[in-house]
Amino acid sequence: MTIAGSQRITMTVIYGFHSVFEALLSNHRTIEKVILAAGKKDGHAARIRREAEKRSIPVVSEPREIIDAMAAGKAHQGVIGIQESFRYSPFDEFLENDVSFIMILDRIQDPHNFGSLIRTAHCFGVDAIITPERHAPAVTPAVKKVAAGAVEHMRISRVVNIARSVDILKKEGYWIYGADMSGRDAVEEMSVTGKTAVILGGEHKGIRPLVKRKCDYLLSIPMMGHIDSLNVAVAGGIILFQIATRRRVAGLPPT
Repeated sequence: MTIAGSQRITMTVIYGFHSVFEALLSNHRTIEKVILAAGKKDGHAARIRREAEKRSIPVVSEPREIIDAMAAGKAHQGVIGIQESFRYSPFDEFLENDVSFIMILDRIQDPHNFGSLIRTAHCFGVDAIITPERHAPAVTPAVKKVAAGAVEHMRISRVVNIARSVDILKKEGYWIYGADMSGRDAVEEMSVTGKTAVILGGEHKGIRPLVKRKCDYLLSIPMMGHIDSLNVAVAGGIILFQIATRRRVAGLPPT
């Protein structure tokens, strides 16, 4: 959807209470309008109306079938937001702002995993995410729904070349930790000092060899069952929690 005028501004539909509510609280992107299902008067609707009113954002009611169509059949809880499309952050901006905790996604393919990792990263203090322009999902309404509002508080950069970006981060003093099931460094034994970047690889092949060679540490998670690997979103959660804990113990600044 585009809004006509002196500038062409692309708008997108977001759906679900958490996605819309966090978008209302965000200072990064603008909600133009909120649409509630006709007759919706529960606690969620009341909270949405209060936050929208504080920001002078119109709230209108529409029949549920219209909301169903706008959400393209996805679960929406009777709440739709019309929002300016997601604006990716320039990679250089991370360096200028001295970002201290970065998550790098090397060709994660599944939008559900992407959204889940954004949510987990936000919860564990990651303040920026790097993902490739190609062979990776964009920040779509479906990703925002899975992220449950975390997208609105996260800086995400799309870069042409992950390996080159890692080289730049290393020159800027970042320690690079890669997740690899055959890694030589056990995640529960690692130490964390200084600026940190964590790389998670794609669902099927993991971190690509060129990128893997650039890691200072390759972290593995001990397995006790008959299955030798975890879903990348689950593995990412374990590793991010371990790193966040060690950063806190080391007295590194929170994001």
